[in-house]
Amino acid sequence: MFLNEPEGARLLAQLVADQLKRTGSSLALRVLAKLETQENLGACGPASAVSVLNALEFRAPRDPRYAATMPRNLSYPFWTQDAFVFSPCATRVLGPYVFGETLDGFSAVLSCIGLSTDVVHAAGVPTADAVRRIEGAINAGAAVVANFDRRVAHEVGGGHFSPLGGSVAGYFFVLDVARYRYQPVFVPHDAFVAAMATPDDDQADGKSRGFVVLARAS
Repeated sequence: MFLNEPEGARLLAQLVADQLKRTGSSLALRVLAKLETQENLGACGPASAVSVLNALEFRAPRDPRYAATMPRNLSYPFWTQDAFVFSPCATRVLGPYVFGETLDGFSAVLSCIGLSTDVVHAAGVPTADAVRRIEGAINAGAAVVANFDRRVAHEVGGGHFSPLGGSVAGYFFVLDVARYRYQPVFVPHDAFVAAMATPDDDQADGKSRGFVVLARAS
C-alpha cells in the first residue's frame, strides 16, 4: 500500500514512532530526505547507493555541479549518481557494468568506498529470519538495500534495487528509487522475501537476489 492511502500513512507514522523509540532516530525519514530518483532505467543501483550514502553522511565528494562557481571550502559535499558511477571504486569493481550490476557487485563497490557490508542472498532464508536480520540491522543504525524481482512483489518490471526504510506490522517499507513510477510503498514480508529469493542470471554461482546491510565501518 502506498503513502497516499490512509493505511499507508498510518503505517508510516507507526514505523517512525517505533524507530524513534528504539534508537532515537528514524532511518525511514533519513533516507526519505535523501531519496534519489534513478537517472535512467538501469540506474536503480547507483540511485539506491547514493540515497544511503547521503543518509549516512558518509565521505561525500564535492561534485563539480555544485562547486563550479564557488570556492572549494564553500562548495557542498554530496553524493550524486554521477559521483558514484564514475568513482574509482565503481570503475575498478564493475567496469562497464555499473547499470544492471549484481547484488555482490553493488556490495563490493560500497565496501571499496569504505562502508561495512553484509550481503544476504535470500534463497532458502525463511521469511522470519530475513525480517529479523533486517530489523536488527536497522535498529543497530545500519541501512539496508534490497535487490528483488518486481514481478514477484506484484509490480511491473524485473530485477530492481531500492533502499528499505524499515519493517512494521508485517510489511517492509520500500523506498523505491523509480519515483517516476512508484512512490514509497509497504509490501508484505512474505511477498517481498519471495521477491528477494529469486534467481539473478548474472549473479555468480547461481546465487539469488537478496539484500545488503550497510553501515559505517567500526
